[in-house]
Amino acid sequence: MKNPIDIAKQFEQQWGKPAKRSQILDTDYWPLIIEITAPSAEYVKRNDDALKQDLIAWKNVTVGYVEFHDKHYNSLADKLSVPLTWAFKNHLEWIKAIGTLIPHSHAPKEYRQLEQILQHDSVNTLFYDYIIKNFNTLKSKPEADIINAASIAMQLNKGMAKGKPLRSLKLNDIDTKFYEKNDTLLIRLLEIRFPNENFSDGLAAFLDASHHSSPKVIIKDLDNSITLFKEFHVYPSDLLTVELPAKNIIIIENQNPVHYLPKLENTIAILGAGNNLSWMKAKWLEDKNIAYWGDMDTWGMFILNQARQHQPKLNALMMHKQAFNQYKDEAIKEETITKSTLIYLSPEENEFYLFLAKEDKGRLEQEFLPETFIQHVLSNWHERTFQDLN
Repeated sequence: MKNPIDIAKQFEQQWGKPAKRSQILDTDYWPLIIEITAPSAEYVKRNDDALKQDLIAWKNVTVGYVEFHDKHYNSLADKLSVPLTWAFKNHLEWIKAIGTLIPHSHAPKEYRQLEQILQHDSVNTLFYDYIIKNFNTLKSKPEADIINAASIAMQLNKGMAKGKPLRSLKLNDIDTKFYEKNDTLLIRLLEIRFPNENFSDGLAAFLDASHHSSPKVIIKDLDNSITLFKEFHVYPSDLLTVELPAKNIIIIENQNPVHYLPKLENTIAILGAGNNLSWMKAKWLEDKNIAYWGDMDTWGMFILNQARQHQPKLNALMMHKQAFNQYKDEAIKEETITKSTLIYLSPEENEFYLFLAKEDKGRLEQEFLPETFIQHVLSNWHERTFQDLN
């Protein structure tokens, strides 16, 4: 027979599971009756003290309703009153049981946070299920950011920026930084509101907002002689019309690896575009040898999928299972996993994407790969492209 604390710990674990949490907060789930397995005859015979403690614990339960019944055991002269069921009228009693029996549990606090968000007038019921199921990740955000994101997602419409920067929208008195910090959340909410729209090119593309509200990318001349400056910054949107004067282009998700790159003839690197890749539609890229290198996590593979949609012939570097396993000790947990279907990945890349989604520590960031390994891979790719030209 489990004692009430053991069952409350099971409740706490259930609260941490997205689908179960959504079920718990559904009014149709209640009332809930938990059946309590009666102690076995052998347990009653051999564990007198422990049994007494468990029965006292059950009789002291003050949340919900515990039903007892009298059960006969051969080892006892009198019938024993044992708990049969534990009933809860609603989720409030259920949450209270966790907090009462496990004083240091985070579940009641998280419920209060979630309740404040869902009960806010600015949060449309359309978003309830997403917020509830993804609260393990969202709870680290300020409540005001989640509420504002839900409010703004109901105000945004396709093409409404009309080429102006995001800050020109003047919604809820927020600035561009809010869009940058909550870009992923806003896209997820908009995907719910506009299920038939494609958001693969990002929020700015959907709104027709000027990309000059996005961070600049680094242009790094790896030849040291192609451009006037060895390193400079441009807006990603500028790359739609301005060709870079090198035969080989390396596109790198983040800016951090800029100092790891080797000297490579007739090669320019573009660093830090993240998932802002609509510029990769540029016609001038079609005649280039293109390599792409991003983080090894589900979102890194998501961005690779976007990149290959624009340039199908690009080569993905350092984004495969062999490289991940080689430096697995540097991997960390990916807090938010995308479950998108990535149709532009190769079969091997898609297999790797699914592998990362299942890994407990499925995020290996670019800058945690050794510099010697990075330079070796990039140099080998450059040598292969050089041989293909001759």
